[in-house]
Amino acid sequence: MASSLPPISAKEFFENFENNVSSEADLNDGYMAIAGCYAIATMKSAREKDPSAYEVVYVGCGKSMGFSIYTQLCGFGNVDVYADFKFKRPMMILLFPCEEKDLETRYEALVRDLQAEGSYNKWDVLARSDEAR
Repeated sequence: MASSLPPISAKEFFENFENNVSSEADLNDGYMAIAGCYAIATMKSAREKDPSAYEVVYVGCGKSMGFSIYTQLCGFGNVDVYADFKFKRPMMILLFPCEEKDLETRYEALVRDLQAEGSYNKWDVLARSDEAR
């Protein structure tokens, strides 16, 4: 968690993304259009401010973190993340910018470090292991 940018609430991220869309034709070029990994953490309560005190977590990555996160919050990714956002569960987003060439390595390390394979990434991890066979 120490290497992330300051956490931001999912609600604030969503509003920032929609308010900073520079081109309706290319949402990849909007808010936080940098390569990196991210963690979307559903918190135990709205009062909790420590990002490591999450209930469940989803780790993702993309060439445009902003667009990748936005798609999760809009329902075009992990259904559990979308449900938490839709039903206004308290959520924090942690951003881990990195070079595009380091995305896969950073993603795997975050999934492991945040124990996301036992949380919202469990199906992603199973799909990746099936692909490796």
